[in-house]
Amino acid sequence: MALPNMAMIPSGYKPTKLYSVLPTESLGSELVINGDFSNGSTDWNASAGVTVQDEVCKFISTGSGGTLTSTTAQLISGKQYIVKFEITYQDGFSKVKINNAGASGVFKDNVNLYEQVFTCTSTTYLQFYFTNAGSCFIDNISVQEVLVGDADFDVTRATPATRVNQQGLIETPEFIESGDLITNGDFSNGLTGWGSSDGSVTIVDGGALFTIGGGNNRLYQNIGMQQDYYYQSTYTVTENIGGVQLRVYSGAGYFNVDSTVGTHTVTHKKIGSSNPNYYFNPWLGTSITLDNVSVIQVERNNIPRLDYTDGTCPVLLTEPQSINLVTYSEDFDNASWTKIRTLVTPNSVISPTGSVNASTLSVVGATGGEELIRIQSLDSNEASCSFYVKKGNWRYITLRSVNLSVFDFDTETFTLIGTDETLSFDKLNNGWYRLKASSPTRSYCSIGFAANATTPTAGVGVDGTNMYIWGGQLENLPYSTSIIPTNGSISTRNKDIVNNAGTSATYNSTEGVLFWNGSNSVNGGNPETMITLSDGTSNNVVQLIMHSTPNRIVFRITLAGVGIVNIDSTDVSQTEDLKIGLKYKENDFALWINGVEKATSLGSSFPSNTISTLQFADGNGIKNFFGKTSQVQVFNTALSDFDLQNLTSNATAYASYETMRTSLNFNIQ
Repeated sequence: MALPNMAMIPSGYKPTKLYSVLPTESLGSELVINGDFSNGSTDWNASAGVTVQDEVCKFISTGSGGTLTSTTAQLISGKQYIVKFEITYQDGFSKVKINNAGASGVFKDNVNLYEQVFTCTSTTYLQFYFTNAGSCFIDNISVQEVLVGDADFDVTRATPATRVNQQGLIETPEFIESGDLITNGDFSNGLTGWGSSDGSVTIVDGGALFTIGGGNNRLYQNIGMQQDYYYQSTYTVTENIGGVQLRVYSGAGYFNVDSTVGTHTVTHKKIGSSNPNYYFNPWLGTSITLDNVSVIQVERNNIPRLDYTDGTCPVLLTEPQSINLVTYSEDFDNASWTKIRTLVTPNSVISPTGSVNASTLSVVGATGGEELIRIQSLDSNEASCSFYVKKGNWRYITLRSVNLSVFDFDTETFTLIGTDETLSFDKLNNGWYRLKASSPTRSYCSIGFAANATTPTAGVGVDGTNMYIWGGQLENLPYSTSIIPTNGSISTRNKDIVNNAGTSATYNSTEGVLFWNGSNSVNGGNPETMITLSDGTSNNVVQLIMHSTPNRIVFRITLAGVGIVNIDSTDVSQTEDLKIGLKYKENDFALWINGVEKATSLGSSFPSNTISTLQFADGNGIKNFFGKTSQVQVFNTALSDFDLQNLTSNATAYASYETMRTSLNFNIQ
């Protein structure tokens, strides 16, 4: 069998990118002369406030910003370039903006090495802009034309989103964007680098001691926190006397963090543009001592989700936009949850996140029909509810969407008491299950206790009966998506967009095979969800269409706006794992699914250089694919029937890049 010219398995990522393999990136010659400034300012034009000195370009704030322009690195409209440089010194809130021929400016703070690929929109010279605050030194500038780009996917989702990681724990994946932003976090140099609002913070035994009651008790440091950026704080509480509560500044007020003795990590978002300081603010109690403070900048948006819910091998999880209508997804003690003969003990057990933030539900004053309820959908649209639950001392629990259903922990069975609901569950680590119920009409989000598998309304009738719960969610979708944490208001997760892998140099437009392995059940079989090879439009496109109607897979090709192939299979379950191959070649088109040739067509042929991108969407990048993807491969050869039968029967979902590289002799990019 021929090797694929491009293969993607969900194993590597960074913000906005999902790594693929092949083709090998090819770059043009270096366009910048004197990029290391060894010849001073030769080949550069610098405005006021920008100087070249000591073999480095220095921007010292003058209140009006400044520019540095190359006289040699001319950029041509429509071509793609990669720019690299080093930030050797940075002070205050100085930023560097690369403004290349109208391309959107990119700001980076607190980084040493910078790299950016961009497309030039008008012929001009490379130019750097500097902000008018703080100071910044840059060095070792390089610009090269990208002759052959990589095959990586662009990933867009301007909100954080959760996944199940390799350890089986629910997390929001983060990507580290900076080193430690805190100076003297271990207080070895006293309070050097720190400010104290009222002088009530002192150094005792190498830690920062707050004595409560003397004022604001705020300890702060200017780390240049920026609006809408995420920061991860790690700190150690060595002593807490009198139950001190600890808060961290987020830019629009403070939020409470763990103040118990021990080391803690919390991720928070900077809200608002004012005040770049990082604050600790203890209150109540007597005194608290902190040590080993560290803050790094992280990125949570636009990160591909490599999910391990179904086993040890990751899948790429892509989901539509959804809103969790539950306002307190983890705080079941909150008054927004109506309790009927149920006692909630918060933060009493380890949750699916690995933290002690799950609740215990116990029956009190039992009379029958005990349940913790009730968040309700406010309209008549389809809706889905879900909870993470773990067995306590009782076997049967109820889940209510519209009708009651019963889950039996011992047999791991879900029984619907009523009609018109779809039930499912996921099994996680440490005895946790996620129970899911969907209804075509308005839904409750309710959980409780049952006497047995068939009489949920009889209740348990025994005080002290308990179970464990975490992560309540109610969505106006016909299926449940990954948990969207909330804390006081509804929350939205934007849809996952995974597009634009490769260029026209990557693909053979006249013949080939698009292979995909995964499942589409996560989206409930919504119509017209696609994976495509195209020229970036719907005029020239090879389309794999999932479940345009229930249990239907479509292979469609459009050339110059005219359909030339439209074949399908109507006997494929949307819940099963699918291995699908689309073969295209002049007068030889075929749809293969799980080892069987389902349909063929004579069709026509593609002209060369028609295909330039692989997308988890239609040709226009609109009708996004939502589901779980184990593999995508593109072959630049129309495989034989023998190879297609073997590929769609026995395709290996490699567990890592290294496994695939060794097996297929790929170079990893």
